[in-house]
Amino acid sequence: MLSRRLIAVVAAALVAAAVSLLFDRGGGSGGGGPFVRVVRVVDGDTIRVSVDGREQPVRMLGIDTPETHRPGVAIECGGPEASRSMEALAPPGTRVSLERDPRQDRVDRYGRLRRRRSRGRRGCR
Repeated sequence: MLSRRLIAVVAAALVAAAVSLLFDRGGGSGGGGPFVRVVRVVDGDTIRVSVDGREQPVRMLGIDTPETHRPGVAIECGGPEASRSMEALAPPGTRVSLERDPRQDRVDRYGRLRRRRSRGRRGCR
């Protein structure tokens, strides 16, 4: 049982690292990363995007909203409103350019990529 869990954790880490490298192709500062398509909004600070045909969760840097999906935790006040705001900013199908902050970890403890939307007019299409 332990070996299966270990294999699953290692496999998930390898996938997260590979996808993280795909995001880094566009560089870490200034020019922004490659465009990806929003698949869905998870909550006010997390979206799922399509990267080369694979769905990947992204934790948006610089945004911290009340929880709505944490197991064992009640929906926090303001969480549903934050989710609706993110849905208005990044509806499914929106193309966004995300970039990595080299001062931050690439992936958080939940396996989500940590990215911010690129600045400037190129950031959303």
